[in-house]
Amino acid sequence: MWCCGVHGMMVFMPLTTPITMAAFAANAELFAAGQAPIFHPIFMTQAIALLGGTGNTLALVILCLKKAKSKQLSV
Repeated sequence: MWCCGVHGMMVFMPLTTPITMAAFAANAELFAAGQAPIFHPIFMTQAIALLGGTGNTLALVILCLKKAKSKQLSV
């Protein structure tokens, strides 16, 4: 299914996009009114999934392997 484009964000995007757009619109209205925009957790979900997907964890894996105390795990 992955090779056909059915994966992670493509499955959840139809569910998260309306929530994200509503949150962006609410923040735009707050900003236009001179108030501080609010943080909405859906922003982080979109950022992690859209900006790098599973590739975001690659750097974490490399860091863990470099910092491992075990000689067997460390690179």
